[in-house]
Amino acid sequence: MPNLTQISAIILAGGEGRRMGGQDKGLINYQGKPLIEHVLNALPLELAAINISANRNQARYSQYAPVVEDLEYPLQGPLAGIYEAMKRCQTEYLLCLPCDTPHLPDNLIPRLYAEMQTKQVDVAIATTATRSHFVISLMKCSLLDDLKTFLDNGQRRVGLWLQQQSHCEVMFPTDNEQFINVNHLHDIEKPEA
Repeated sequence: MPNLTQISAIILAGGEGRRMGGQDKGLINYQGKPLIEHVLNALPLELAAINISANRNQARYSQYAPVVEDLEYPLQGPLAGIYEAMKRCQTEYLLCLPCDTPHLPDNLIPRLYAEMQTKQVDVAIATTATRSHFVISLMKCSLLDDLKTFLDNGQRRVGLWLQQQSHCEVMFPTDNEQFINVNHLHDIEKPEA
């Protein structure tokens, strides 16, 4: 089991919500509460810090956790939010999560951490049989300078940057909704939601 006091978390809610008709995805109700609450409830309270990356509705998000804005690379995608969180990080590790995955598994952090230690890598990425979930990852904050260089070179793709690091992919089962993304309004409106 990891020492949770050595892990900080950033929940990425800084997108423009284009696939949600411009709505702020993290604040959309899903199963009776905003998506951001589902993600927050999946995190253990023992983590050193939990922050939210948001570029609008900061006052609402700040009711849940401290808000980090994309100051150095405004509106440049998830990596900008990860960079700002990593700059402020006081721990060795940063857990990154999107705001639109309301059913995260309970064993996410222990599994990512264990694989990082076993394989002696800097990044562990949650993966299923269908794809790698790059924005669900645990990484060392010592990657800050490398991330800055990547962003300064005009690169923005999370997967590209992560795959350039020493990394491992941690396989999770696909027979449930643990990594379902609520990306569209029709995902909210489904009867089972």
